Amino acid sequence: MGKRTINVKMVTDVDRVANFLSDLVSSIKDGTVCVQKGADFVTLTPMNDIEVEVEAKQKKNKESLILELSWKTRDDNADESIDIFKISSSQPEPEPEEEEATAEVSE
Repeated sequence: MGKRTINVKMVTDVDRVANFLSDLVSSIKDGTVCVQKGADFVTLTPMNDIEVEVEAKQKKNKESLILELSWKTRDDNADESIDIFKISSSQPEPEPEEEEATAEVSE
């Protein structure tokens, strides 16, 4: 997966910010967050374990709130290991190579 980034910096009113945050909450609950600026977009898929960092600052005549959310994406190789890993009450049939090696040891 290549690197995709969208940065937005603007001055807007409280209602518009509240709408953005409401849309963000809904998107996170839906499991997909698509951030779009013009024709460019980045689609994110939040996972269950989300790291949350909040920083609130007050200075003389300026206040700020920084919210950072991050998570690890699903490892595409994880499904392969699930296919390899198995628990059962019976032994698997030996592969032909294993069978020959066992026969040599038995003799």
